[in-house]
Amino acid sequence: MSEPSEDLFRRWTHVDDAGTVQIYRPFDDPMTLGRGLSSIEFRPDGTVIRYAASPTDASRTIEGRWRCPKPGQVYTSGPPDELNLSYHVLSVNARELRMRPYAD
Repeated sequence: MSEPSEDLFRRWTHVDDAGTVQIYRPFDDPMTLGRGLSSIEFRPDGTVIRYAASPTDASRTIEGRWRCPKPGQVYTSGPPDELNLSYHVLSVNARELRMRPYAD
C-alpha cells in the first residue's frame, strides 16, 4: 500500500476538465465558492466523501473509503454506481489536484 501526498487530504471542488483530466481546486478557494459544483474529500483515516449535486441544489453526500495500492493510484469504494472509482493522480499540491479516472 502506498501513501499519498499530504496535499490530497482536503475537500476538492471539480472546476474543469482538460480532455480526460479532471481539475480540482480546494473547496475554500474563492474561485470555487458558490458555484454549485461537485466535490470530493479525502481524509487521512481512509474516508472519502463525494458531494454530488442534487435536484434541490443541495449537496448530496456519499461516503466511502479510499486506498492507494500503488503510487499515483487512488481507488474509492462505496455505494455501487456512486463511489466505486479509480483515479490516476497526475499532480497534487496545496492549490490544485489533477487526476484522470480509469477503468480497472
